[in-house]
Amino acid sequence: MCNRRQSRWRKWALLLVASSGIGWYGTAPFRSQPIVPIGPAESCPPNLAVAQWPVALCARIDTPGDNGPVTITVLVDGKSVGTIVSDYNYDTLMNVPAGYTSYRWLDDDWHLDLIIDPHSLQTGRPLYYVGSRTGRLTPLHDTNIR
Repeated sequence: MCNRRQSRWRKWALLLVASSGIGWYGTAPFRSQPIVPIGPAESCPPNLAVAQWPVALCARIDTPGDNGPVTITVLVDGKSVGTIVSDYNYDTLMNVPAGYTSYRWLDDDWHLDLIIDPHSLQTGRPLYYVGSRTGRLTPLHDTNIR
């Protein structure tokens, strides 16, 4: 009798652990990732993907220092499709990157679209997305996506 209870408990524990792991890895594309600024001489390899297009976000700092303006150049398949102006702040006790990226379904196909959320000191900053159908950078006017 005791052996059956232990066996049943182990099955439930294994099911709980497996479903937690699947849930954690299944939501990985939806978690936001920071856009880290780089220096003017550093290279910018593609580090993201939207459908069949490799995407690179080059957040180049304009002036050296711990904080200031940054220009995010969006490269899709090696071609520049637009720029976004943002700010960053890595002063003492601050950790504010140039922006964040995440993925959502926006343009009615089964590929995820890349959401770019630039940091700005003003409120009401616009969001941008790279569509999986077109591969273009487009301002996002729907504020419910945050």
